Parts: sequence; C-alpha cells; structure tokens
Amino acid sequence: MASNFKYKLQKNRTNLLVIGSILLFLVVGIGLYFLFTHDDWGDFKLGTEKKTLAESVISADKNGTIVVFDTETKEKTSTFNLPNGNYLYTPNASFDGLYAYDGTRIHQLSIQKGKIKENGTLAEITVEGAESFRTDGKNVAILSEEGQKLTYYYQKGGKWVTKVFEIPESVRDYAVIDGRLYYSTKTYLHLFDPEKETAIDLGDVTDTITRFQDKILIHNRFGNALDNSILLALEPGDLTITELEETRSGKTSLIPADDEDETFYTVQYVDGSDPYYAVQEWKLEDGNLNRNEKQLVKIPVAEDGVVYDHETSVASEGYLYAHFNDRIDIFDIRSQNWYGSIAGVSETFVMPLLAD
Repeated sequence: MASNFKYKLQKNRTNLLVIGSILLFLVVGIGLYFLFTHDDWGDFKLGTEKKTLAESVISADKNGTIVVFDTETKEKTSTFNLPNGNYLYTPNASFDGLYAYDGTRIHQLSIQKGKIKENGTLAEITVEGAESFRTDGKNVAILSEEGQKLTYYYQKGGKWVTKVFEIPESVRDYAVIDGRLYYSTKTYLHLFDPEKETAIDLGDVTDTITRFQDKILIHNRFGNALDNSILLALEPGDLTITELEETRSGKTSLIPADDEDETFYTVQYVDGSDPYYAVQEWKLEDGNLNRNEKQLVKIPVAEDGVVYDHETSVASEGYLYAHFNDRIDIFDIRSQNWYGSIAGVSETFVMPLLAD
C-alpha cells in the first residue's frame, strides 16, 4: 500500500445503504490508491505545539478514598473520602473532573487548588453487579453482566428515562456524548438517542469510541488480518463517516485525550529483537485525519510489563500517562524521554488532571 493512501466513504441515510456502502468501499479501498486526496496536505512537525504537563494525578480506590498527587513533586497534596461503599470511577471528557458510582448514586467531583470537592449527586440509579459506567455529566450508561447488559439512564422532557439493552454478544466499548449513547458489538457501531436508533456494520470490531473536537472518533480492527486497522471520524448525530485512515498496524490503540486538544495519539506495538511502542501524533484539520510523518517516537518495551493502550493510558499536549499496578509513568513525547513515575497510586483508578 502507498504510505499516504486514503479511504473515502460516504453513507446514505438509510441503514441498509449505510451497511452496503461501507462494506463495499472498505473492500475496494484496500486495493486503490487515493493519493490525490492528500496532495495539498502539509505534514506538521513534532514539538511545534506547546507542551503542558498535567498539574496533578488523581488516584481513587474501590473504598472511596481519593488522593491527589502533584506531578512535579510526586507527593500527595490532599486526600478525600467518599461515604462507605464499593466504587467505580470515570473521568469527564476534559479530564479535569471525575465521577464515582457506588451502585446507587453517582457523585460529581472536581479538583480545586489541589483538593477534591464533591459537587452533589448527578443521578440515583441502582444496577446490580455494575462493572463500569460512562456519563456526559447529564446522562449515564452502566455496563453489567459481563458486558451483556447496558443500562442507559437519560433525561427526556425534564424526566429521567431508563432504557435497558440486553446484548448477547457483549459490548466492546461505549460512550455517552452530548445526550447520545454509542456502543459497539461484534462488527457493529450503534447510536441511541431519545429520537432514534442507528447501527452501521464496519466489517470488524470497534474497540475504542471517543469524541475529538466536533467528531466521534473510533478505532476499528478492519484489516487486522493484513496487520492493519483504521481510524474513522463520524458525524455525532447520524454516524455519517467523514474521514477514514489506515493506521498501518494491527496492534494499534487509540489513546484517550482531552476532547478539545489540537492533537491526539495512537500507540502501536512493534515486535522484534528490540520491541517498542511507536507513538503516532495526529490532527483533525478541515475534516481530514492528518498523520505526523516527520518523526517516529519510540518507547522501549520494558521487562516490567507496562502496556500502553486505550485501557491504561491517556495522552495530551505532549505527554503520555500510563497506569500500571500501583504507579503511573509519564513519558515526554516531544523530547522522547521519561518525565518520571508516581508511585503509591491505587490499582483501581488513576487519571491525570489536565489543564484547560
């Protein structure tokens, strides 16, 4: 394949044509070279954007103890205790706050001057055996029963409504964004909002769903048999595909980021005698997914077992944060050096507190 070839897909508004056109163009696109669509693209240079280190790291355990660490001193600056319970956590979209769920209540938490502040209850909903949850700050989705039950608790007409999805094939990833629920099963990407439901078949598994700027950004395993996969940008309201790019590796992860950042990152595992993780920087400019071709960033694979993927890591404004057991490692992407590690964090949940 040419290094810069591009898949270009458009979908009709009916689900039947959506599925047919996506599969047709994906298959055909593998054998075509669409170089002319990128002729006017300019590569951007690694390091031209300002680096911004997270001011704090937030650690939270299942018992409700939340600790703030300073990233420069690597010391604890404050501790906050939620009421007794067994907690799950999720960050907000900008990674400047978080939510905690004890099985019945969802607590809203913010960080002000290095200290945790509770901002009341977002919602009260009981789900037995909850495994994880997502929220946009107004609506809530809770996953349970080994990924086969998804409970969506949303507002409609000023009232709370509960929608339960029984999913035999299990949910691979899900997100709540601006009042809409997105989730992936098998080769399908689903959208539910109070007015409609939509599903499109992308040919393989979607393992990461997130928002970046004004688009839904996903990573799909299509092409995995050929050691490849794809990134797609979609319209939030109807899943129209606006842009698609190959990642050039079947071992790629799309790393979560602040949804208002100027760049986002993928990480690829590269096997060999000296295996490493390759960090790739991307932009979404004028509707185009633009890959930085200027410099390859390598993180050597260490014997300690640290994995850099969408489940363990966050990347923003030049830094990669990876949670492993009781520590979080911080890598300076632009200088390609380790910034340091913070030890003594919880194994349950850790997030960087990203600046506005």
